[in-house]
Amino acid sequence: MMPCRMGFLRMEATRTLNFSRWCRVLYREIMFPATGAVVSSVPPWQWLLVAVAAVAAMAPGISMPLFEPDETRYALIPREMLQANDLIMPRLDGEHYFDKPPMLYWMIAAVYQTLGDSPACARLVPAASMAGTALLTLGYGAATIGPTAAFRAALILAISPGFAAMGRLLLMDGPLTLWVLLAQGALFLALRESPLKPGWWLLSAIAATLGVMTKGPICLILVLVPWTAHRWFSGL
Repeated sequence: MMPCRMGFLRMEATRTLNFSRWCRVLYREIMFPATGAVVSSVPPWQWLLVAVAAVAAMAPGISMPLFEPDETRYALIPREMLQANDLIMPRLDGEHYFDKPPMLYWMIAAVYQTLGDSPACARLVPAASMAGTALLTLGYGAATIGPTAAFRAALILAISPGFAAMGRLLLMDGPLTLWVLLAQGALFLALRESPLKPGWWLLSAIAATLGVMTKGPICLILVLVPWTAHRWFSGL
């Protein structure tokens, strides 16, 4: 019985090894073939067109009344912080509000102080975050797969209905998306550089910190889990 069991275990180990190798080949050579650094720069008109497309897609309805309960809550908290002259402690209905991290409130408060207090001004924060996400897609894509494919991807993303709708909602998801993409892209470029350049690691750490300050530790999960999977599939 013992030799049979050992033979079975060796066969299962071989199957597991072959499956793991197949997964890595599929990831590295078929789904995401490895490419060197792309040095082609992005023409200025592509940056401008992606930005204009994102703004045009999100502009309609940006000044519509706030939706209950989340949008009104996120618009009122920065207003009360400014009224109380206390930008450290979030407040809602005069009471301290600890349910969410304060980054979104600080960003909205900065817009209020600069442009005024209105639904459209409050929604500028998620709208600018989603526009920045489209531009990051163009930048990271140009550095990895080339400017032509990156421009098409960024432009399609900028005018996608779901993307534009999220940019018009006063929620934490817009800024969180920006920080996650910034952290993931910087990590990817950090892994690709040889020798390692600390600037990419520092940028990723800063972006991840901003993400945690926006919506808590979910940012670390969204950054570290794909990064760990990428390292394993790439054999790094």
